[in-house]
Amino acid sequence: MKIQTDTKIILMQIIFIILSAVVVYWNSLGGKFMWDDFGLIKDNAYITHHVNIPVFFTRDMGVGSNVQSNYYRPLQMVTNKIDYMFWGVNPLGYHITNLIFHILTALVLFWLLNVLFNKKNISFVASLLFVVHPVHVEAVSYISGRSDSLAALGMLLSLVFYAKYILCQSYRFYIFALGSFVVALLSKENSVILPFLLFPVHFVYRKKPAARALLPFFGLLAAYLLFRQLVVHPILFSSASLGDMIQRIPGFLRSIARYLQILSFPLGLHLEYDHRMFSIYDPIVIAGIVSSIFLVGLAWIKKYNAIVLFSILWFFLGLIPVSNILNISYPYMMEHWCYFSSIGFFLIVSYTLFLISKTKLLKSAAVLFAASLFIFYSYSAIGQVNQWRDPVTVFETALRYSPSNSMLYMLLGDEYLAAGNKEQAIVAYKKAITLKHDFFDAYISMGNTYYQWGKPNDAAEIYGIAMGLFPKSSKPYIGLANILTQTGREKEAISLYRKAIENDPKGEQAYYNLGIVYKKLGQPEQAITMFNKVLRINPNFLLAYYQLGSLYKTRQEADKLYSLYRKAVANNLAYFDAYYSLADTYSQEGKYSEAILLYKRAIKINSGFAESYFNLGKIYFAMKRDEESIAYFKKAVELDPDLAVAYSFIALAYASQNKYVLAIQYCDKAALHGYKINPQFLELLKPYRE
Repeated sequence: MKIQTDTKIILMQIIFIILSAVVVYWNSLGGKFMWDDFGLIKDNAYITHHVNIPVFFTRDMGVGSNVQSNYYRPLQMVTNKIDYMFWGVNPLGYHITNLIFHILTALVLFWLLNVLFNKKNISFVASLLFVVHPVHVEAVSYISGRSDSLAALGMLLSLVFYAKYILCQSYRFYIFALGSFVVALLSKENSVILPFLLFPVHFVYRKKPAARALLPFFGLLAAYLLFRQLVVHPILFSSASLGDMIQRIPGFLRSIARYLQILSFPLGLHLEYDHRMFSIYDPIVIAGIVSSIFLVGLAWIKKYNAIVLFSILWFFLGLIPVSNILNISYPYMMEHWCYFSSIGFFLIVSYTLFLISKTKLLKSAAVLFAASLFIFYSYSAIGQVNQWRDPVTVFETALRYSPSNSMLYMLLGDEYLAAGNKEQAIVAYKKAITLKHDFFDAYISMGNTYYQWGKPNDAAEIYGIAMGLFPKSSKPYIGLANILTQTGREKEAISLYRKAIENDPKGEQAYYNLGIVYKKLGQPEQAITMFNKVLRINPNFLLAYYQLGSLYKTRQEADKLYSLYRKAVANNLAYFDAYYSLADTYSQEGKYSEAILLYKRAIKINSGFAESYFNLGKIYFAMKRDEESIAYFKKAVELDPDLAVAYSFIALAYASQNKYVLAIQYCDKAALHGYKINPQFLELLKPYRE
């Protein structure tokens, strides 16, 4: 009977953990892509192409987005790929997966603590606090934060199976433990700490560690580190700006105090923390020293208390891989970095409440405090989740705490730009450059924004500054060459594209753009050479297939190229740039039906890009389908109110329907936004103003 009662209690506790997580994180399901999500998912050619899954295991995380990364997390990339198969580029599905992994992590934690200590109430409270604590919102609500829960899940499973192996000496559990460790290593770098966590497990059971049991784990760790060194990027990073190991110790001690503070009182949580050196006399560093001495002293005093020693060891060991002492991380702390180590904190809090509850007079107080803590953490987490639904709010909040962080201004500018607010994007990029004069990405983003905004002179000025500061980069040369090409100065653009290629021989965009220039100048052989180079670098560059096919249209090779192109399109259903650019090409050639189809596919992938709607409107206007053109123009200005030319087209469409009052209204809106109206059209409308 007692076994049945215990089973029911455990089942109810599991259900409560799940429901609590769902309630707290429900609003996260409406969140957007942000920051690294674009490079890892939305704009990643390898995520959108099914044949590339094996590459995730031999390359860094930048594979598919043309960005070099120091991180190696193939299982995170695989889960992104699986999500893409079901959801495409709808962020809802990715958020659901993140929530599922977080819940599974909490449940496996509940399992582990029960296996180790056989105290279901302690296990329940610790797991419940873990699943609702607001410090974990970044790891759960930020799609790219998934690596934290994946790694924690793998490590916790490994510890569960290892504990079971110690208890019953079944090699089945031992194999599962090793396999789970491999899963963790392939999820995130902080998993390297797991073999050292096996020692506290032995201590819990009062069993001496056996070399034959431990060596395979350390052997896997050595193999992983060797693989990282020889095949992928080494696990130790270069971070000279943060000094040598001795100089970084105060920063680690400071982070201990800050982690304990935000775990105890999670107020003022934000995205980015300090990236600088700290003095040993810094008050928070001193607080970290005192906290560390206290915890180490407590562990020594309570060295025969399995839960206390286990909790404190877990907290410190979990922080070591992200401490920056070993130069594995760049900043000293981020909230999601304590995802795993926080388990030690929640366990000792739960154990303390358990001890208090054993006293009759204090039992009610312990229960009330636990309930209050749960409500406070849950309420705070819901507030954090709502903040993370909007990337602009996330970065603006972070800047209130770190106003001199140039990277945050850069990211804020990117979000403003994605929302169609080019003016605020420029302001943010300028602020980033003011704080960091040599901020390359901010210069390029500002130049690109001016270019998209139709301000080529401003864009050219920024690209020119970037060329002076970064003469070995290709991007400013490409940007300036694009402007020259747009203004009919193709011959001048050629030398800039060639300089970009000289700086980056594997940069496909420069070859492609140069091919377009040669095609415009009537030099097909040179254009063909450029497009073939593009495809040698990136066989998934769809537009190169199309351009080659158009050049080969009088040759037998054309059919083969178009076949390859159609196959490439079929395997890259979310390749927005390809659809948009190809639609633009078809539109210029007067192939309206093909262009309409491709623009609509582009809109399905990215429904927030105003120019797609504007270009569709232009096509329908040219086809004299005024109602449809007006609808698309209005959608374009809804997304980008500064798109002045769209107002003028709406005015023209209304005028063609003899709706002159409406035509005047939109004509005035275009003028208000700085668009120069055709004088003949103004003359046409003049009688209707009177």
